[in-house]
Order: sequence, then structure tokens, then C-alpha cells
Amino acid sequence: MSLRAQSELMARVLDAARGSTRRVVFAEGHDQRVLRAVQDILQAKCAVPMVVGSAAEIRTKLLDAGIDLQVGDDFTVIEPKNDHEFLDQWSARKAAIDSGWKVKNLPGFIRDCRNTAIAARLVEAGWADSLVCGISGQFQWHFAQLNSILATLQVRTAAALSLMVVDDRPLFLADLFVNSRPSSRQIAEIAVAAAGHACAFGVKPRIILCHGPETLENAAADRAVMATARHLIFSDAPQLEVRGPISIEEALSAALGEHASGRNRDGRKPNILIFSTAQAAATARDVLCSVLPAAEFGPLLLGTANQAHIASPTTTWQGLVSMAAVAGLNIPGEGVICRGHNGRSAKRQSD
Repeated sequence: MSLRAQSELMARVLDAARGSTRRVVFAEGHDQRVLRAVQDILQAKCAVPMVVGSAAEIRTKLLDAGIDLQVGDDFTVIEPKNDHEFLDQWSARKAAIDSGWKVKNLPGFIRDCRNTAIAARLVEAGWADSLVCGISGQFQWHFAQLNSILATLQVRTAAALSLMVVDDRPLFLADLFVNSRPSSRQIAEIAVAAAGHACAFGVKPRIILCHGPETLENAAADRAVMATARHLIFSDAPQLEVRGPISIEEALSAALGEHASGRNRDGRKPNILIFSTAQAAATARDVLCSVLPAAEFGPLLLGTANQAHIASPTTTWQGLVSMAAVAGLNIPGEGVICRGHNGRSAKRQSD
């Protein structure tokens, strides 16, 4: 990823979120990256940060890191001591056993899951507007907590949206982690939600629907699912630019500038790739990572009305600042205003 392009894109998000009063709670307040991010968030004024963790431990870490912040004065710390604590620990342990997850550090796993559950309840109760978790542990551990607590995930299609930069252009990919084989309706909802988040980055969405390889036994059915999804997108959001379904190879060639079949009529390259399966999305991501000198940003969690995002363990404190800025944006659950083909504002359902 071009560092300049990445910086410009994140700066655009920070500018959009500047002055935001949305309260963003970090589940892993014990992590020094979170505390450094809190410092920058306060300086940038892109959100109102809160953290879950032990106030005493956080004071020690602030002192050790030389971070000039005061617990309680500069930001709020939510102590993980409440009526749900035992239930959270029991639920985390049971989920690990039932799902067959390999947990090397069980106490750390229980703590992380408990803190994510606490952050989710703060959002659900209206004490916070959004949460960021996931910088320790696995994506599915945190998603299981969010899925059981946040009401939005009971009625919306969840998905993970990753962002890369290709030739200094943003490229969004969905869905790598949540849905192994989504239905046509789910794919349509994911595409519209992804478009909403692209708009939040100041990007006019141009979507390509990608089906799996022709060598698959169910290749025809795969194409049919994506074709139906395209019709549903046109019905839900007729102003969106949507191409496909086309193969992953054609889509990647179009995104990388090597093939014209996936481009829009004006020759512009796509900036959102929606895949028929998580395996197909992962394959495309691996290809892009092999040819691009960069890492990705995210994933952003669609389906929560911007109430929750699950970072990765490799996320830097700068990445957490950017993720908090995204969480600090007002992306309404009922609709997002984007510019249609005719230049006029068009309202559509989005994440």
C-alpha cells in the first residue's frame, strides 16, 4: 500500500470525523496501543474515547509509556466488574469448548471475551455509540460476543469489509470472515452496506459481483446466486453502479487495471468487490497481498449500523485511531445519502 495514499485516505476520514461527539469504547484498555490511540483521538477530536479495563493497571501503563493522560479527567475507564462478570466468563469458556477453538491462553481469552461483552452492552444500553475490539484473540471470538448482544446483528446481515489501496485508489473487499456462503439477499445487503461505508470514505462506490471459478462443481448455481443478488441491489439501491457477475480473475484484472471487462461504461475501475463465498474472498485477498507492497485496513464490521468494529491483532495504534475515526462518523442505520448517476442526492437503505 502506498503510504502516501493510505495517509491521504485516513486523513480524509479524520477530517470527516473531526468534532464528532460519538462515544467510542475500546474493549482492550489494557493494551498500550489502545492508550496511545486514545491520546491521538483526543488530540484529533475525532471521537470521545472510552476504554474497558482496570483503572489501576491503565494508570501504570500510562506512566510506563510516558503518555500524559489522566484516567477520569481525560477519558473514561469502565472497570470490568458488574453483575454479568461471572456469566461472561462462563459463556466465553463454554463457547470455546462448543466451537472447538484452540485457546492457548484461557485466562487471556476469557478476559478479552468478557471485555468485548462489556463494551457491547455499553453500546446496546446507549452509554456508548460504537466499540472497537479484536486486537488480541481471534475474529470469531469477538464476533460471537457481539452477535449475542447487539440487537442490530439480529436483524441485519453482518459482514467483514477490508480495505486495500491499489495504484493509490481504495479497493474494498467483502466478505472474508463472517459468511461462508451467503444467499443472494445477504450478498445484496452486504453490497449496499459496503457502498455506504465507501461513501463515508468520500468514495463513489463502483461495485463488481464476483462468482467462483468455473471449475467448481456448482459454478452455474454460484453465478445464478450472484445474478439474483444484482437484481436485488438494483431494486434496493437503483442509483448504485453494479457490474457482474464476473469471475474473480476478471475482477482482479479490472481492479489492477489489466482488463476492461469489469470496468464501468466510462472505463473507471471498480472499488468494491463482493464475493460469493468467503473462500473466494480470501483467495482474492491473497492474490492482492502477493502483488501489492502493503497491508490492509480493517476489517470494518458491516451490519451493526457502525456500532462495532473488530480490528486484527496486527493493528497498530495509528490503525486504531483511523478505526475510531470511522466509528466516529455518523453512518445512519436507516439510510445514507450518496450521489446518483444524475448527480442528485439519492437515499437508500444501508449499514
